[in-house]
Amino acid sequence: MRSPWDLRPFSSPTNKKFSTVMSQQQTTSIQTMQIITAALMMGVVMFGGVAVVIQSGNDQVVENNELPILLIVAFVFTVIELGTRQVVLIVFNQKLKTEIQDYKEGESSAQEFLGLYQTRLIISMALCEGAAFFGLIVYMIEGHWGGLAIAAFLLIIMGTSFPTENKFREWVRTGSGQSAYAGDE
Repeated sequence: MRSPWDLRPFSSPTNKKFSTVMSQQQTTSIQTMQIITAALMMGVVMFGGVAVVIQSGNDQVVENNELPILLIVAFVFTVIELGTRQVVLIVFNQKLKTEIQDYKEGESSAQEFLGLYQTRLIISMALCEGAAFFGLIVYMIEGHWGGLAIAAFLLIIMGTSFPTENKFREWVRTGSGQSAYAGDE
């Protein structure tokens, strides 16, 4: 027996109110988030290309025996940014649970889930992007490959966070306390 709050699938006949709102806006909102994410990632890739081109013509790089101070600072900054990103994700997951409760009580609309997801996404991507740019700047200044490695690592994190409809659905399911197989019985 399906619960009235069954989110699988969104077009469930027991969930017409949620289904109607989501079917009209979900695809458009997810596509907007994908465009934003791709633009943020392309900014890192393009700046990375510029950094490599500039550094390839630079004969003055940090000697191997010198301590790469900026690289150490960039690494610490990256760790702080990733920690901050995790806190942001946790805060938004808690906010989702509150919104789900409000939705069940009729005090909220399903549109707010999309808004929360988009805000969560943009903040987490911006944190990664900032640290990636810092890594690329370090590469340009010191010529140390570690700056490129930081940027590449953060670009991978951004890529794994790329928004899809399935990731959004799973986020809402998780926030509502349902398993991925809710309603399959």
